[in-house]
Order: sequence, then structure tokens, then C-alpha cells
Amino acid sequence: MGYYSMKIIKKILFNILFVLILLNCQKSNHPLSMTEKEYRWDFVAYLGDEYNEIFFIDQKTGWVVGDSGRISFTNDGGISWNNQNSNCNNKLTSVFFKDKINGWISGYNTTVLSTDDGGNTWEEKNIVSDSATIFSSIQVDRDNNVWFISNYGEIYCSTDNGENWEIRNSLNTWGYKYLFFPTPDIGYALRIIGNTLMKTTDGGLTWSPYPISMESQWSGDIFFLNEQKGWISENFSPSSMWHDSSSIYSTENGGLTWNKLGMIPELESDNLFFIDEEKGWLSHSSLIYNTLDGGRNWQVQFNSGDNGFIRDIYFLNATNGWALTYKGYVIKYCHHY
Repeated sequence: MGYYSMKIIKKILFNILFVLILLNCQKSNHPLSMTEKEYRWDFVAYLGDEYNEIFFIDQKTGWVVGDSGRISFTNDGGISWNNQNSNCNNKLTSVFFKDKINGWISGYNTTVLSTDDGGNTWEEKNIVSDSATIFSSIQVDRDNNVWFISNYGEIYCSTDNGENWEIRNSLNTWGYKYLFFPTPDIGYALRIIGNTLMKTTDGGLTWSPYPISMESQWSGDIFFLNEQKGWISENFSPSSMWHDSSSIYSTENGGLTWNKLGMIPELESDNLFFIDEEKGWLSHSSLIYNTLDGGRNWQVQFNSGDNGFIRDIYFLNATNGWALTYKGYVIKYCHHY
């Protein structure tokens, strides 16, 4: 091979190498796409036993609540936590903040707590119920009305930031646990048994039944993404041992009809949470499942092992999520390059 031929080959190789280096530099100067990131769950903190629910208002600021009046707060995304004084000893099961300073907690023994200083101080509200003992699903709609439901189906609402409360209606049946108001007018309520979803379109004044055709009479959990799109899971554990799997159902029309989707190889599934119409999570015991197709297919994404069953799951968006075990371990959904 002649001198000039070798020179041409070296020049070609040099140009190829230069292009590869340039492409690599250009790639490194841009954020990795979702498909190039690897996401996983990591243990990030330990709080102690008997915590029940976790909630984040942004990527850094969050709260957990638990038994015996336990409240803890983080401002670094869940890595470190500080206790807040609830001034009560009741079991706390639900927490919601509309911003960094205004928040509410509900729980057993007709407990409702409120704060207007980010949880530095909590005030217990005196709310009378004729029959109920447990208040659940405390939340704020987009008009800043505050809602919760009692285990006897009483629908409570406050229009003044939680200072005063009224019963909009009572469904007069035991076993209610779930309430969701995607709009100030449209709301959903569900018992843990019975396969009937209750819906209001007039701000809770009147409610209509929407039957759900499931094999099990018990629901595991229900989650609505908006006023039309929702999911519900079965729970066979209390009533039957003849099944080795449970199904997920979804609605596209506000609960009017439900379609059977995928199954998981467990008797029950809890803690449904979706961030859009395709991507969601649920838990069974110590396992966290994930779906990328709206609930038709599910795969195990995490196992908490001996660190306690998954008590709650909460997501802000596709890249910021947390889970809580009953033993008080906080698990964070993280990406790794």
C-alpha cells in the first residue's frame, strides 16, 4: 500500500473518530430522555412503626401521618424527617396540603386537624358525627373546598379553609373509606364492600349508585385521575380463597361502565396510583407493581422484603414518587444513569 493511500485511510479514520467524539459531546450536553434513564425504588429513611399515609406538595416538601398522633415532615425530598406535634393520640390516616402552609389531617375518633403554618402547630377541630368514628380521604378541590368522608358515609365540606364544616349528605351505610372530588361539583364515594360506586354531580347534595361488576364483593382500592377516568381493584382475601389472582377494572365515562383489564397473581391489590392514563402503580403486601399500558399488564417493580408491607404510594409526576411501609420505611422512586 502506497504512502498516499495510507494517508487517505488515516484521514478517513480521523474524521470518523472526530464525528463520534462530537456526537458524544452533544449527547452529554442534553438531558437523558425518559427511555435512557433507569428508574428504581430505594430506601431513603426510617421513621418507626405504624405510619399510614404519605403526601408531598412538591419535590422537597412532604408529610407522613400515623398511629398515636404521629406526624413527620421533610423538606429534602424524604431523606431526613422531623416530628411535628399533633397534640392528639388518635390514629391518623389521611393528610392533604393545598400549599406549603395550609394542610389538614383526618383519622380515628372523629379527628380532624388543621395547620396554617406548615405544620409547626396543629389545631384539632370539633366536628360532630351522629354515628361515625373514622374520618378518611381528606382533600381540597380546585375551588379550595375541603372534603372528607366518615365511615358511615357522611360527606363533610368546608368552604372557609377548614374553619367551619357542614354535612352535605349522608349515605347512611357503614364501610365508606374513599372520597374524591375532581371538580367542585363531581365527586365519588366508595365502600370497601358492595361493588357500588356513589357519584354526585351537584357538589355532594345528592348521590346516585353506579354498580361495578366484579367477581369479588370487596374492593382493594380505587383511584380517579379526573372526572371521567378511574380504576378499581379487587380484594378476595376477606371472602374467598378460591382465587389466586385479582383483576383491575377501569372506567372511561365517570363510572357509568367498567372494563376488566389486567390481573395480578395476588388475592388483593391496594394503593392504586396513576400519573396519567397509561402509567400507574399498585401494591400487594411487600410488592410494588407497575403498569405502562393503563392497567392491562403489570410487573413487579420493587419488593420491600422484611421492612413491612406497602402502606401507601404517592406520586407527583413520572419522576417523583414515594412509598411508605407500615414499619415506617420511606422508599423513593429515583433515577440512576
